[in-house]
Amino acid sequence: MRIESVFQVLLPLLQQYLIGITLLWIPLRVISQQEADLIFHNGIIITVDEDFSTGEFLAIRDGRVMKVGNGDAFESLANGSTEVIDLNGRTIMPGFIEPHTHPVLSAALSNWVDVSGSTNRTAARALNKLKAAAQSTPKGEWILAFGWDFMSLRGAQPLSREYLDSEISDQHPIWVMMQSQHTHYFNTMALELAGITNDTPDPPGGGSYVKNDKGELTGMVTESATVIPFIRTFETKSKFDVKNEIQRYYSVYNSKGITTIGAPGIFPEVYPNRDVIGICEELSADKDPQVRLFYYRVGLPSLNDTIRRTDNWFFRELGQKYWIDGSPYTGSMLIREPYLTSSLNQDMLGIPEGSHGHTMYPSPAYQNLFFQAHTRGWQIAAHSQGDSAVEHALTAFNNVLRISPKKEHRYRLEHMALATPQQLRKMQSLGLTPSFHINHIYYYGDSLSASIIGIERAQRMMAVNSALKAGHKVSLHNDSPMYPPDPLLAIRTAVTRKTMSGKVLGLNERIDIREAIKAVTIYPAWQMHAEKEIGSLEEGKRADLVILGRNPLNYNPDNVHRIEVIAVFLEGKKVY
Repeated sequence: MRIESVFQVLLPLLQQYLIGITLLWIPLRVISQQEADLIFHNGIIITVDEDFSTGEFLAIRDGRVMKVGNGDAFESLANGSTEVIDLNGRTIMPGFIEPHTHPVLSAALSNWVDVSGSTNRTAARALNKLKAAAQSTPKGEWILAFGWDFMSLRGAQPLSREYLDSEISDQHPIWVMMQSQHTHYFNTMALELAGITNDTPDPPGGGSYVKNDKGELTGMVTESATVIPFIRTFETKSKFDVKNEIQRYYSVYNSKGITTIGAPGIFPEVYPNRDVIGICEELSADKDPQVRLFYYRVGLPSLNDTIRRTDNWFFRELGQKYWIDGSPYTGSMLIREPYLTSSLNQDMLGIPEGSHGHTMYPSPAYQNLFFQAHTRGWQIAAHSQGDSAVEHALTAFNNVLRISPKKEHRYRLEHMALATPQQLRKMQSLGLTPSFHINHIYYYGDSLSASIIGIERAQRMMAVNSALKAGHKVSLHNDSPMYPPDPLLAIRTAVTRKTMSGKVLGLNERIDIREAIKAVTIYPAWQMHAEKEIGSLEEGKRADLVILGRNPLNYNPDNVHRIEVIAVFLEGKKVY
C-alpha cells in the first residue's frame, strides 16, 4: 500500500482519537474549576445583591465567591481538600465597610489615659486616673489623655491650664483631648514647650488658642491645626511599636465585623518621625492582611503631589480630604440659625452666645482647593456638618463641575449632620454622595436636642431617609476614635433613630433594615469605587464576609447592635 493511502486510512482515526481525548479533558477541567476551597452551609447567606437575595450555602475558591445556593447542592462543589463549615443556622453577610474612620489616630489614642464617659461615668474617677498617671510618669514626660466629655461624663467641667498645673502636675506637659477631638486642654508646661504664648496668632485652617478677657491663654485649644506645635515636641522615637499598635486596632475593626476601612486622614503626626504610611502599606502587603485600607490625604496639597495608583486591593490611595467646618461640640459646626443659649453651650463648650460656627478657610478658597484635586483626578471628601457648611461645599463643587464637567466622580460629603432635603437633591444632581455620622443621634442626641441646637433641628439631623428618597447611595460611619467602630450600632440607630436614653429623634428619617445594611456594605463600596470587587457576596467578587450569631433581617431592631460577631473572613481567610 502506498504511503499516501496509509495516511488516508489513519488520519480519520487519529482525528477521532484526538477529539475523544479533548472531550475527556474538557469535562475534567470544568470539574476541577468547580471544586471549592471553602464552603459554608446550613445557614442564611445575605448576599446584598441587587435583589437582596439569600441562600443557604456559600462556596469560595481562590479567595472569591464561587456560588451562593440552597440545599445540598454544595456537595457537588467539594472534594477531599475542601473545608466545609456548618453554620448551624447562623447568618453570613458581606464584611462591613467603615467608610470614615482614622485607624492610626485610633491606635495612638487607645494608649492615652482613658478619661471618657463610657468607661469612667464620673469626672472624679477620670481625674483620679489622670493624677495616677502623673504620679507614675517620670518628670518632664508627656501625660496624654483622651475622652473628656461634658455630655457623658458626670460632673465634667472645662479644664484650665491653672487647674491642670495645680491639681494634676506642673512637672509634666499635659494634653487632655475631648471626645469630639476638636477641643483640647493643655497645661502651662505644654504651652511653653510648644512655644505658644499670649501673642501667638491662630493658625490658618481653623481653630484658636483660646484666651480670657485679659488676653491670657486659658489652655483651651480648638481644632486640629492648632495642635501641630504640641505634637512636634514629642519624643523623636515613639515608645510604642507602631506596627503592632496599628495591627491591634485593626483587630478591633475585625471584632466588629469590619473588613474594609476608609480613612479620610491617616494622621501620621501622632507617631512622630515614623513612616506611618509605609507601615500601613507594609501591613497591607503581609501574607494575611487584616483589613483593606482606602485612604485620603489631608492638609493642603502641593502642586507636585500625585496619588499612588496601584493594583493592591488591600491598600489604595483615593484622593484628598478637606474640612469645611468643625464639630457641634466645639461650636465650629457652621449652621444657618445660631446655637442655643444654654449653660452647656456657653459655660461648658465655650460657644459664644449667638454664634453660627465658622468655616476652616475663607469660603472662596474651597473652589480653588477642590479644583486642584479635581483636575488631578483625585476623589474629594469634604467634612461638612452644618447646613451652611453643606451650602458652601455645594457652591464650590457646582462651580468646579461647571468649569470642568466630570461623570462618576463620586465626591463625598462627610458627616452631613444638618443637610436639608433640598441640599440632598442638589447633591444628587451634581453627582455628590453623602456619608452620615449617624451615631451623633445615639450618643449625643439628648444633649443636641435639649441644649446645643434644639429639638427641631435635632429631629432632622442625619436625614438618611431624605437622602435615599433623593436617589442617593448613602453610607453610615462612626468616625473612630470619636465613637467606637460599630456598624451594627450604626444600623440600629438608622433604623430606630433612638438616643442612649431611648428617645426617638426624627421618626420620618428612619430607614428600612435592608437599606441600613446596604449603607455599611455595598453603598460605601460604591462610594469608594470598589463595588465591582467588594460590598456584596456575588459570584466573582472578593470573599469578604462576617458570620453573625443572628439574622438582622428578622431580629428586633432595638437589639441589632447586640448581635454577636462570630467570625470574619477576608478573601476567604479567617481574620477574626
